[in-house]
Amino acid sequence: MGSAERWRPTDLAMFNRPNVSMLGFYRRGFLALLLALATYLVLRDCDFAGGGTVEGPLAEGEVEYNLSWDGDSLDPMLRVMLPSSMTAQFREPMLRLEMRGIGGMVSLISLSNTHTGESHVLISIVGMKSHYVEQNSPGGVALIFTGAKLKGLPESQCRDTAYLGRSCCVREMAFDSLASSRFQLVYDSTIGWPGFNANTPYGEINGCVLQGQWQLFGARCGMQATRIASRRIPDSLFLVPEGEYRDVDRSTLMQLIGLESWATQQ
Repeated sequence: MGSAERWRPTDLAMFNRPNVSMLGFYRRGFLALLLALATYLVLRDCDFAGGGTVEGPLAEGEVEYNLSWDGDSLDPMLRVMLPSSMTAQFREPMLRLEMRGIGGMVSLISLSNTHTGESHVLISIVGMKSHYVEQNSPGGVALIFTGAKLKGLPESQCRDTAYLGRSCCVREMAFDSLASSRFQLVYDSTIGWPGFNANTPYGEINGCVLQGQWQLFGARCGMQATRIASRRIPDSLFLVPEGEYRDVDRSTLMQLIGLESWATQQ
């Protein structure tokens, strides 16, 4: 059969019929609606400020950090397990810090209620999961921070600075036990709520610390925020998973995270 017989004008005319044209119109509209819905679902939890950082006050969201360690006296096994990154997730009154090492084989999660002072430590080492709970008094510091507090140096004044596109404050600080070791602390007072840093060494700081140092696992740890995001944090992330972790006491936790030597020096 020739091409003229296959494609006759009368056959092509059917595509101009009203019912066929309307069907195509509805199909295109439906596909456009699905595309718009998919785009909304993908972008709903994204942030759009430069470099993955949002602008303006932030009462709920997360901050990602790079971590660096300084401690020649650390146990060699502990040094291998130390995490290189941390994620802080928050919604008043809860602050969640999660650190992972060795490709996720070792993890430590701190859950802190900044209103009541109650804090939980969830530690997992190659599948062995342990849970420790403590009640911190006002102004106290959770065990994993080895009790070290920060203090502003006498000449230290808040200076305005920009960090990740946000207006922040920078101050000269030091650990109370290492006054000669000063460092710069950068924080944003528009992230969080009053008392945001309860149970941490930054208790006197009004806002979220984006760059600084603290004592963790008995060693000095430098932290540097790389991303700030505004998003909804599920309630489940602020709860201790039921039946998943074995309860341990203070002594056992200190053995697990290598703090026995620090304890004997106090």
